[in-house]
Amino acid sequence: MSLFQMNGVTLLFGMHFSNLTDVQMTRRIGRVMLHYGYNALTYANDIAIVSLDAPVDLSRTVAPVCLPTASTDPDQFVDQPAVILGWGRAPGAALQNGELQQAKVSIMSNLDCKAIKTPGKYVTDSTLCITSTFGNRYTCLV
Repeated sequence: MSLFQMNGVTLLFGMHFSNLTDVQMTRRIGRVMLHYGYNALTYANDIAIVSLDAPVDLSRTVAPVCLPTASTDPDQFVDQPAVILGWGRAPGAALQNGELQQAKVSIMSNLDCKAIKTPGKYVTDSTLCITSTFGNRYTCLV
């Protein structure tokens, strides 16, 4: 989605179900600042700072994300546990689940991630690679 397509986008906060029945708060996008190194072909540095049109009220179900301290060591978190969240379709499921799901994963090295032949996926120095306890591998570009 380009910056020009961001006009009119509404962000929903506090959702647990994807059917919109429990939205606690909505905000419009005020400004988007893409990472200076973003590459639309490889998805390298696919992160942005999004300014909202109004403050977000924090609650039990709406909280900021805690990020680790910046480091130049790409393997700083290898073999560390992490948790992922989403409404995506679980492996083997026919339909997408409407309830927010979470899974425990482990962070893997980019060297190991690059060794996995995954068509259509790019692994750069800014890629965070994770593996599940079931041996399934996923990539999350950061």
